[in-house]
Amino acid sequence: MLISYKQGYLGTEDFMAPEHHFKATSEKPLELCNTLQGHSWGYDRADEGRHRNPNQVITMLKKAKAMPANLLLNTVPLPDGSVHPDDIKTLKDVGRRLRG
Repeated sequence: MLISYKQGYLGTEDFMAPEHHFKATSEKPLELCNTLQGHSWGYDRADEGRHRNPNQVITMLKKAKAMPANLLLNTVPLPDGSVHPDDIKTLKDVGRRLRG
């Protein structure tokens, strides 16, 4: 079992996994958690049209690499369980860029 930091630092965590806009440093392994849709980790109609674009995802990857950290990037399924077309396009574009 691994213990992860989410809400409060106790000093007993195995790694840190803060959400969204982490700006501190960590002596423990770090995983940055973010989502492709606005601010929500689940479907929210209010976030429609506010999905992250490829440039924003590349910026997240660069930030994670500089810390150094893993990037956990959440895809938000639509109510029918499918992946939003904007997210598919973004992920494919990011993949192309990473392959060079």
